[in-house]
Amino acid sequence: MTFDKDQRAVLVIHVIGSFMAFGLIVVYTWLHVILSFITRPQLSSLLVCWIRTVLAFIATIMFPLHLSFSVFHLFSQRRISDPVCRFLLDLL
Repeated sequence: MTFDKDQRAVLVIHVIGSFMAFGLIVVYTWLHVILSFITRPQLSSLLVCWIRTVLAFIATIMFPLHLSFSVFHLFSQRRISDPVCRFLLDLL
């Protein structure tokens, strides 16, 4: 019983760490987009600016998906007896 609680605590800390890491990466990516557009004629081309914008947009879209799947994974560690929930877990 103690092992289950310790394992869950480690998983919670892991999810918090990944939330912080991916969240900061999204902020960092958008800062690069802003700096690319500010320094466009000298340091970066317009193509590089738009590529960075697209990648930052994709990272922004993926971040809530990562967060929702992480929370779902946290709650899926419990014993689930509902057949619909079991089916959804088997799909993952």
